[in-house]
Amino acid sequence: MRHTNELNALQTMGSIVGSGGTVTSTGTLVTPTYEQALGLLVNVGANSAGAVVCTLQQSAALASGYTDVATISAGTIAAANLLAIGSLSSPYLRTVVTATGGTSNVTTSLIVKPRTITN
Repeated sequence: MRHTNELNALQTMGSIVGSGGTVTSTGTLVTPTYEQALGLLVNVGANSAGAVVCTLQQSAALASGYTDVATISAGTIAAANLLAIGSLSSPYLRTVVTATGGTSNVTTSLIVKPRTITN
């Protein structure tokens, strides 16, 4: 029997992002498998010359129509950044990571709770 409070981390992207570069993850279908409230976890390696900006986007379709939901800005020190996101209105999510300077190793994950089906 699965406990209703367990959380899962869905990794959406792991990449090296160069100065001025942008990397976009593939869309991930979150509903109906997971609850709409979630967290965005961004792990960033040390970057001595700039910052990393990660934007969470949502869409009703996998391939297009994404709009911004939330943004995390990470500075020049290595850190894990977690942002709680309220209820979303679209089933597909993706992350867009931009380096404003320098080069960083970046991973992004969605912290989600599996939906509990009751009859």
